[in-house]
Amino acid sequence: MSYPRVIRTLKLALFFPFFIIVLFAFFKVKQGRMERIRTSLNQQVGEMFPLLPLLDTTASQVTPDWSQEITIIDFWYKNCPGCIEEMMQFEEVLKGKEAAVSIISISIDAYEDWKALMDGHDQRLSFITKPVTNWQHLLLKVNNGPYSRGINSQHLSQKLAVMGYPSFFVVDKKGIIQATPESAVAYIQATFDGENKFIQFLKSPDTWTSYYMIFVLLGSFVLYLLLGSLLMKFIHNSNGAGPNRADNF
Repeated sequence: MSYPRVIRTLKLALFFPFFIIVLFAFFKVKQGRMERIRTSLNQQVGEMFPLLPLLDTTASQVTPDWSQEITIIDFWYKNCPGCIEEMMQFEEVLKGKEAAVSIISISIDAYEDWKALMDGHDQRLSFITKPVTNWQHLLLKVNNGPYSRGINSQHLSQKLAVMGYPSFFVVDKKGIIQATPESAVAYIQATFDGENKFIQFLKSPDTWTSYYMIFVLLGSFVLYLLLGSLLMKFIHNSNGAGPNRADNF
């Protein structure tokens, strides 16, 4: 094999480990950032889940059912990409766990908007109309004004220190908050399937569609060029040959 071809092969072979290194670094940075964001939520662990003004699709006031071993409260709204991405996975991740875990998705949208979604008037969110035994839909309704979402969000900020969406609360049979995970899907997978967090990160669609991936690719490419160039110089100096030398291996 010629010397230049060896160099090209080595440089190409180096790109994949560089990509994995930068990807893992991105995972750790993102994990640390989310931990900081959830600091205020974590203060709720050990507290009783508060009584909230909740409605079902018939506009009847209801209270959450804590009969399952684990109930995950999911706060969301219709124009939240992260909320929708997470909810699209609920049906699959809940399958076969009907006796162990349930999710209650609580929208902070205006009642009319939420009811239209639940009636199937938005094809983008038609998946939420499918009946899933251990997935319930409710609405937080603090007032009837045109700015319901803002007022509902403010109410959650005061009651549960919610600062962003989606926000998840794991509640036990006694109504006590046990955890505030970044992802309901990842929490269920880790609890029931024993899946590693980094594997969950790799499997998440958000990992590969997020704009952060641009930085991962750019970082990998820069690292690849830098270390590849250094490696080429090292091999060149070790062989005491010019760049056009051809040896057989």
